[in-house]
Amino acid sequence: MSIALTLQAYLDRKGVEYDLVEHWPTRSSMSTARACHVAARCLAKGVVLRRRGGHLLAILPASRHVQLRKLKAALGEELTLATDHELDQLIPDCTHVRCSPDRRMLWAGHHYRG
Repeated sequence: MSIALTLQAYLDRKGVEYDLVEHWPTRSSMSTARACHVAARCLAKGVVLRRRGGHLLAILPASRHVQLRKLKAALGEELTLATDHELDQLIPDCTHVRCSPDRRMLWAGHHYRG
């Protein structure tokens, strides 16, 4: 399994350092961590959020969940999960295999360096 090229290009443009780890398709970031023999705290997942005027990609360890209330407070703005339609527009090469069943969380399979 590989990363969606749109997502990879975005991370590269932003200067995010990551390693790709090949693995069989999985249904969750925790399953991906197990398949890659990587600690869940070291595997990144991306969650696309809608904000006023655009979107934001939250990258967090597979072992964690987005805490919208805390993130809203920290950023001082309203946030919601992106819809399936929005994901189709933002990351058109993201398939069901690369995303969770509701396609709101992207199981990118990135292993943090360091």
